[in-house]
Amino acid sequence: MKNKVILATLLLIAFISFVFYHFFKENNVSEIKKPDNQINEPRVVTEEEIILFYGVNCPACVVLDQLIENKGINEKVSYAHKEVYYNQENTNQLITKAGECGIDANLITIPFLYADGKCYLGVEPIINYFEEKIYD
Repeated sequence: MKNKVILATLLLIAFISFVFYHFFKENNVSEIKKPDNQINEPRVVTEEEIILFYGVNCPACVVLDQLIENKGINEKVSYAHKEVYYNQENTNQLITKAGECGIDANLITIPFLYADGKCYLGVEPIINYFEEKIYD
């Protein structure tokens, strides 16, 4: 029993370390630059079919939300923000969108972004998608 507690504690510490590593790594990423002959101003992007699925108290979702706010993405890109832990309708939509991308329902992780008919899982791919949309 004691070994199981120690193992669970070590796994929890490893997971938290992983999340914080990616959080601080993202903050050190420089902004995407355009060639000198183009203005490097972000543009406001509005899309009808950009959906960010998240869960309440999901550590990676919290990190993603902080990055989105810090980078001003929420002011430049319009997207739906849907909670899946307590909303079955949103969960069903997540499973449907993942299926469109060929992702098995048992392999879905959050945060999960469905945009432009493609699926993005995890903090870094989602932030990269938003930055490419803004500076494209």
